[in-house]
Amino acid sequence: MRWNNSSATKQPFLERSKSKRWQFRSVFQIGSIFQWTLVIFFVVTLPLILTLVYSVRSIQDYTDHSHTALFQIVRISENNESLLKHLLVMDRSIRQYQILGDAAIFAVFQSNHQEFVEIAARTSHFQIPEKIQKQLARLSQKELSLYNGILLIKDIDTEKLSTEDVKGYIQLRAGAQELVTLGNGQIYIETESLSALAILVRNQVTHAALVSVILALLLGLLLLYLINKPIKSIARAIHKLANAQYDHHIDIKGPRDIREVGQHLEWLRQKLNQLENSKQYFIN
Repeated sequence: MRWNNSSATKQPFLERSKSKRWQFRSVFQIGSIFQWTLVIFFVVTLPLILTLVYSVRSIQDYTDHSHTALFQIVRISENNESLLKHLLVMDRSIRQYQILGDAAIFAVFQSNHQEFVEIAARTSHFQIPEKIQKQLARLSQKELSLYNGILLIKDIDTEKLSTEDVKGYIQLRAGAQELVTLGNGQIYIETESLSALAILVRNQVTHAALVSVILALLLGLLLLYLINKPIKSIARAIHKLANAQYDHHIDIKGPRDIREVGQHLEWLRQKLNQLENSKQYFIN
């Protein structure tokens, strides 16, 4: 009883499986060999085309990101160098003004202060790391405070501008040097990040190409199998006709062209079968 129940449950499953295979093969009977050849070509090449598009897009995105990131960090580093340069000029000019009291020298001091403020403002607009952003903000605030203090003392009395009043530029120069060091370190970090991104993009493109090639091969083999199967059926039918086996009906499934060949073979089988029957009738 158990064996009968098992057979009864397997039978509907086998019938459903055969029905699904028949439905799949019936789809393949639509169209001609030429049309299916085009289908095979596009189906096999489509994954490769998609991989190529994906690769080009990934490389383009990486190139754009690299250009933007490197351009930005290089500009930040250049601006940091300029900030240090202007602080050096400001320190030197204010000390010369302290000794000589020359208004032209103080004008140079003010000019470098204005350029310092403009460069710091432009740098703050970049997307820079928080550590550099904070260092830049502290440096700008200290410089502005020191500059306003010097202006206040100068407006009151030039002689009151002492060494203690201008020694703050030594600390500012140290802060600017630290900012330059941070900028140079960020260049190294961005370079390493871009290198890692390049490896990631290369691996993604390689994996996508490998998957697409495997998929293309599998699809190509599947479609070639579906075309080769009816051709083998035709070969078997011709072999039977050559051996005078006219009793088996020839029914070839496949594209329209191959079905037409099968219909001609079936017509030939019927004619040969009639001739064979007539021959046997006259012999008997």
